Amino acid sequence: MKKLSIFVFLTIIFYSCVSTKRNLDNYLNEGKVYGDKQRHFGYLFIDTESGDTLLASNANKYFVPASTTKLFTLYASLNYIGDSLKGLQYTLKSDTLFIRGTGDPTFLHPSFGQNATLDFLKKHPKIILSEENNFQNSYGKGWMWDDALEYYQAEINSLPLYGNLIRNSGTTDSALNLNPRFFQNWYTKKGSLGGFLRDENLQTLPSKLKWEVPFKTNLQTSADLLSDTLGVTVGTEHGSNIAFENILLSVPKDTVLRKMMIESDNMLAEQLLLQSSLGLSDTLSSEKMITYLLSNDLRDLPQKPRWVDGSGLSRYNLFSAADLTFVLEKMRNQVGLDQLIYYLPANGVNGTLKTFSSSVEPFIFAKSGSMSGVYNLGGYLRASSGRLILFAVMNNNFTFPVSKIRNETAEFLQLVREKY
Repeated sequence: MKKLSIFVFLTIIFYSCVSTKRNLDNYLNEGKVYGDKQRHFGYLFIDTESGDTLLASNANKYFVPASTTKLFTLYASLNYIGDSLKGLQYTLKSDTLFIRGTGDPTFLHPSFGQNATLDFLKKHPKIILSEENNFQNSYGKGWMWDDALEYYQAEINSLPLYGNLIRNSGTTDSALNLNPRFFQNWYTKKGSLGGFLRDENLQTLPSKLKWEVPFKTNLQTSADLLSDTLGVTVGTEHGSNIAFENILLSVPKDTVLRKMMIESDNMLAEQLLLQSSLGLSDTLSSEKMITYLLSNDLRDLPQKPRWVDGSGLSRYNLFSAADLTFVLEKMRNQVGLDQLIYYLPANGVNGTLKTFSSSVEPFIFAKSGSMSGVYNLGGYLRASSGRLILFAVMNNNFTFPVSKIRNETAEFLQLVREKY
């Protein structure tokens, strides 16, 4: 009887393993969405201890990465921004404070509260704003015009204010209650358009009670908005020969990096990549930062990517699964696993993975990236055996809802977890 029980137990284990393998094979060859031949699908799974490749398919092919691009922005920030963000560059001459922006996204941002930059500026009644060091376009390459009024596509500039967004909390659909209040008189009601129109740039605002939209940025608007906030006149200067000798620090870097990664915040990503360029020279340029990294720190990437922005909003970006795993492992070796997963969403816990495999304990720590026809995931998976697996899963060119691919990917990773 005892021998029979052992036999039955071993039989169950055997068939369980076979079943898991068969189900995993179905995902890789026949099953569900993963059998759709029109879709572009690639993946790479690597045992971090041995370095062995466990599973791979199309790992060296290019995919539109969407927000997994932020993994590369994270790398740039970890290596080229100090422990705290630079809030301002400044110099004081007589009674005039000359300032220029550093790309710091936290200044007057509602998520970060009042910080050292505002306290510092309030002490100076005469301020001149310059931006001759700014070589950054306000839009990333390949950004979609259709998304110009979406909160997730705020403009990029040297001195972001209020997250470069206007927020409305009106009590009726015919009233505006804008923050910052500076913009309150810039808009007039246009009933036939079902929204509010800013004639200056043909910007139609949503006709609903609460919304967030980007505002157009330029040096004069920044100075006027800052004047209104501080209650003093802020002047502007172009082509200044002023030497900006001092740097004012603002928010601890880790706080901003975690929010960028957990919430997949595009504005923070773009501005952090921009600020990281100050680690190379005195000019602000995301393109310069990208070019430098691909020629130096990241010159050994398996495939040289096409990388054009910090957030992944652009479909011009092209990365491979091997590229994602390369930069993930490079960061793990630099800062350690505990610190790296501090920045990454965990399944069922937070951020973009909060509803991802939420019925099981956290075993995935990864950054996702999605847009129409795109769903990717790159990070670390803790297998049932305790093995730590580095992975990237890439899905492009599908017509299914992103939610369907997300669910299929969660199921796929659960099977990988069980097998290994």
